[in-house]
Amino acid sequence: MADRKKVAFIMLYNILEGAGNENWLLNLLSDTNFASKYDITVYQPDLYLTKRLDEETVDRILKTVNVVTYHDYIHKIDFLNSNKIARLFSESLLKPIFLRVLSATLMRKVSRNISSNDVVYLFSNEYQGLIRKGPQLVIGTTHNWSPGWTNIFGKIRLKLIEDGIIMSKIDAFNFFSISSQRKMDCKRFRTEIIPICRNSKSFIPRDSDKNAIIFTFVGRLVQCKGVMEVLSAWKRSGIGQYAELHIVGSGPMLREITANEEINIFVHGSVATDELKRILSVSDYFLFPTKCDVFPNVVIEAAMSGNYVFCSKFLEGEFDDLREKNILEYIEPSEDGVAIALTKAMKRGKISQSEKMYFHSYVASNYDISILDRKLTAFIESNTTSAR
Repeated sequence: MADRKKVAFIMLYNILEGAGNENWLLNLLSDTNFASKYDITVYQPDLYLTKRLDEETVDRILKTVNVVTYHDYIHKIDFLNSNKIARLFSESLLKPIFLRVLSATLMRKVSRNISSNDVVYLFSNEYQGLIRKGPQLVIGTTHNWSPGWTNIFGKIRLKLIEDGIIMSKIDAFNFFSISSQRKMDCKRFRTEIIPICRNSKSFIPRDSDKNAIIFTFVGRLVQCKGVMEVLSAWKRSGIGQYAELHIVGSGPMLREITANEEINIFVHGSVATDELKRILSVSDYFLFPTKCDVFPNVVIEAAMSGNYVFCSKFLEGEFDDLREKNILEYIEPSEDGVAIALTKAMKRGKISQSEKMYFHSYVASNYDISILDRKLTAFIESNTTSAR
């Protein structure tokens, strides 16, 4: 039997963070047979911002793969990202230099081990600085970066990537949508479009025993996610006597949000995965006026669970197929934008079970985890030779 190829995943945060990136990987490893095809190593820092997962769950899923946990040095220079100019300077010059120094000193062993793999998949593209010569294929991604961020600093950074001035060790890019791919000159890279996918058997619409129209927001409770715009629009609309708003997530604004005394607002905080599935399964509408996401897992989870989605125009182009199928519409990520969405939803009323199943059927056919497994495997095989 031929040796299996070695595939490394380099995480931005510890798996216990349990947010979008971490769940993407855990779903791939637990809900498909991807792990049986390759020798997989997950490289993760010991840092997490919010611990959403327990060690037992993570250990059970990762028991068939290698896990290397290293002390986090890299995030210690995040203070340099204090504004857009400083961030461009940091990510284009200071962080690459810092990573190169780490790879030759404190993280020398980790760097050497990463470089011994056939394929390296990056959750944060700057981490290519830890790679020495060796891998057949280094895959950059749009997990934490999008070429669609079109302010002047984003355009400068994109040009530096396209010309190979920064991130020169990346051979290929995985885009989550055609829209993202079209925003980048890909002549220097091999590319593939592999959307965020979820296990469609886990997100099933269910009948609610309530007459109230149910709205849901899920996300880290920080300003850029738009949760305060949701709360302000809810208060302004005065629909609390006819509807419920469920807020799921943790973060620095949790205490402020929990103190809100508006009628029929339920703040759940951080919840277990099964509880999140339950909340989404009986919800009618999903509100997501974010200004800081790329291709959020939770939009797919909500639509797969039978929610009609009001999604920020910040993400326009990423979910156009859902818009064409009347499952999603884009809104302004503002209090006014959310207020308009609430008014539309109240006029439409509760989403019927037949509509919910239509939403689920389409999303399951196009975003099931089996599609991620199939496409990622094909991309790896078409761009590598035999195992070294």
